[in-house]
Amino acid sequence: SALRRVEFWLIAMAFALISLNHGMVLSHVLPLFVDRGATTSQAVLAAMMIGPAQVAGRVVMMRLEARVSTIGVALSAISGGCIAALVLFLSGFAPMLIFLFALLQGAAFGVVSILRQVLVAETLGRVAFGAISSRIAVPFLLAAASAPYLGALLWRLGGYDLVIVLAFGFASLSLSALIALKRRGAGQNLPRPE
Repeated sequence: SALRRVEFWLIAMAFALISLNHGMVLSHVLPLFVDRGATTSQAVLAAMMIGPAQVAGRVVMMRLEARVSTIGVALSAISGGCIAALVLFLSGFAPMLIFLFALLQGAAFGVVSILRQVLVAETLGRVAFGAISSRIAVPFLLAAASAPYLGALLWRLGGYDLVIVLAFGFASLSLSALIALKRRGAGQNLPRPE
C-alpha cells in the first residue's frame, strides 16, 4: 500500500537525486578539485576532510534532534548540498573554496545518509518498515552505482563545469521533492497512520 502513496515516491526521488549528486562529485573529487585550480596536495587534503565532515554533520544533527523536525533536518541537509555545489562551481575562481565545499558536502551527506530510514518510519509508518525501506533504497542505490559513470559521461560532454551544474540540479530537485513532502505534512515527528 505504501507504493500507492505520493510520499513514498517523493522520498524515493529526493534520496535518489541526492545520491546522484554525491556519487558524481565524490567519485571524481580529486581530478575535479585539480580542475578547479587546486594543487594535488590541496585536493587530497580537501578530499580527506569529507569523511570527518560527515561525522560532524551527524553530531550536529543529534544535538538538534529534539528541537527540529526530521523534515526540517532533511531540508537543511539537502540545502547544504545545493550550497556545496555552488561553492564548488565558484572554486574555479577561488580554488581554496574546495575546503568549504568539502565541509558542506560531507556534513550534508553525512546527515542525509541516515535520515532516509527515519523519514520513512515517520512518514509511512513502522508496519512493514523493512519491506518499504528496502524498496525506497533501490533507487538510492542504483543512483549511487550509476553516478560515477554518469559523471564521466558528463565530463566528456562538457567538462567538470557540466558535472557541477548537474550536481546542483540534482540537489535542487531533491530539495523540491522534500519541500513537496513537507507540504504533505511528512516528517513532522507526529504519529503517522500505519
